[in-house]
Amino acid sequence: MKTYKFLWTMMLLPTLALTSACAPDINEPNDTLPSAQVRFIHSAATANQLDFAVMNTVGATLLYVQRETEYGRQYRYDFFKTGERDFRLLPSRTTLNIARTVAALDANLKFTAFAIDAENAVDTLLLIAQDTLATPSEGKTFIRFIHASSNAGAISIAGENVSVSNFERRGISPYFTVDAGSYNFTIQFSDNTTLNVPQTFFSQGVYTLVISGFRNAGANQVPLNVRSYLDVSL
Repeated sequence: MKTYKFLWTMMLLPTLALTSACAPDINEPNDTLPSAQVRFIHSAATANQLDFAVMNTVGATLLYVQRETEYGRQYRYDFFKTGERDFRLLPSRTTLNIARTVAALDANLKFTAFAIDAENAVDTLLLIAQDTLATPSEGKTFIRFIHASSNAGAISIAGENVSVSNFERRGISPYFTVDAGSYNFTIQFSDNTTLNVPQTFFSQGVYTLVISGFRNAGANQVPLNVRSYLDVSL
C-alpha cells in the first residue's frame, strides 16, 4: 500500500477570516481538473459545532468552508485540485483556528478528514484517512474502524471476520470484508471490560465506524459510542 506523507503542525495558528454563508463555499472550479475528493466527519465530542475549512498552502487562499458542522454527522465529498491542502477547524462563526493539518492530495483518490478529541478538547491535528475506491461484491460489505475517543485507551475489537488489537486513539483500521447483515461486535478495554456494538450492513455498502465520546462519561460529557457512516456523496 502506498504511504501518504502528512505534514503536522503544532504552531500557533493564524486567524482565518470567513465569509458568511450556510452552504459550503467552493472556489475551485469543478471536477474536470486532476482532483481528489474529501469529505468531513465531525467526531469531536467536546465540540458541538465546528467550521471545517480548506485552504491553499500557497497564499493562504480559502478554497472551501462548511459551517456549523455538528457532532456525529458527516458532510459530502467535494473535489479539490491535487497538491497540498491546509485543513482547519474553527469554533463556528469565529476566526479562531483550533486545529490544523496540511496534507498532500493525489489525483483520483478519496479522503476523509475527521475532527477528534484529545483530553478534554478538540485535537489540534485533524485525522486524515484515505478511503477505498473499491466496491464490494453483491452480498458483501466493507467496514473499517476509527478510534476518535480521547480516554478509551488502547482497545481490541472482535466480530465477524474482524480482529483489531492494541487499537489506540487516532487509529485507522484496514477495511474488512464481511457478509451483509446484522452483527454484534465486541470492544474490549485494557481493564478487560467490554462493550457490545450491534451494527447492520447492507449489500455493497462501504462503512466507517467511528468510536468517539468518553468512557465513564462525567457531567456534560458525551458517553462512548460507535457511529456508522456509509461512504456516499451527500
